[in-house]
Amino acid sequence: MQQIDRNGRVPIYHQIATRLEQRIAAGEFPIDSQLPNERELASTYATSRTTVRQALSVLEKSGILERRRPDGTFVRGKPEKLSPTLSIPVSFVRSMIDSGHDVQVQLLSVTNLPTHDATVNTSLRVRNDEPVAKFVRLIRSASLPIAYVEAFIPTTLFPDVCEKTLPDNSVHEMLQNNYGTMISDADHAIECAYASPATADWLKIEVNNPILRLESCYYDQHGAPVEFVYTHWRADVMKLRMKTSIEPITRGNLAD
Repeated sequence: MQQIDRNGRVPIYHQIATRLEQRIAAGEFPIDSQLPNERELASTYATSRTTVRQALSVLEKSGILERRRPDGTFVRGKPEKLSPTLSIPVSFVRSMIDSGHDVQVQLLSVTNLPTHDATVNTSLRVRNDEPVAKFVRLIRSASLPIAYVEAFIPTTLFPDVCEKTLPDNSVHEMLQNNYGTMISDADHAIECAYASPATADWLKIEVNNPILRLESCYYDQHGAPVEFVYTHWRADVMKLRMKTSIEPITRGNLAD
């Protein structure tokens, strides 16, 4: 049975629609293939056929599914890309979970070594010979790998950080729980890049395939940089939605 949050804010039918959308995106149900019937889906998600019917209607309206009576429900088109919302402070995983996506984060490795990456060192204000903790994680949506994440923490500020457990694989939650460090601000840069051999291997794509690379520097409540992150998103299944506020035009800011 696939996990459904029955106490969350997202309606159950919407969660089921999202799960089915992810399974179609991952190739479990190719175009023109037939989905299990309503009774089977209701059993899979431990819900009623009425709720399943609502979920199928959502995907039918979006053009992903086609109901062919009396034959059943068939895949008509590929879903749009997954689109977490970029906000400050940012949590893509939380954004996707709140939207009803089934997201898993796997910690791949933790190391404590000097980095010769000038961007990391400059952003975190560390010297080339100073060690930094590196947390490498893989984000999946359903069974599909969608992001490869490299996070760097200055061990001059957090000497034993490599020994700490990441609650729900969250670096930010670990920093708050163990050091009282709260993320209050962030700088981000997004660019199109090409997948390196290591990144391509984890994301199950070809080397040099286009990816979205997000560079993020996070600051604590005192304005000190405490984490630098490279997030490598699969460009074929992801898009980033950005939400901003617009300041009203006044005489004082007409030149902005």
